[in-house]
Amino acid sequence: MHNLQVDKIRRESRFVDGEDEAMPLVPQRADQEYQLEVRDLDRALTLLPVDQREVLLLVCLEELSYTEAAKVLGVPQGTVMSRLSRARARLKSILSGELVPQLKVVKP
Repeated sequence: MHNLQVDKIRRESRFVDGEDEAMPLVPQRADQEYQLEVRDLDRALTLLPVDQREVLLLVCLEELSYTEAAKVLGVPQGTVMSRLSRARARLKSILSGELVPQLKVVKP
């Protein structure tokens, strides 16, 4: 009887606020590693050209659609898609440590 009572108390102590399911243990990420990744991402974002960074942040962070981002920036939707593609590729190469050649703007 004693063991049954102890088992019952242990089972009940695993429940939170009368919920029927026990709280699962969620593994947590190492804080230092996360901070380094955020720092690297922040530095990589600053290396992007302003027009690419704007589109990337609007679409990926603010979760705007291509149409909404185009309206905000005052450019065609195709330009948003092009800039986003270039920004993602450039960000990927920066974060992977590859050198990205700078394109020069040539005016006629």
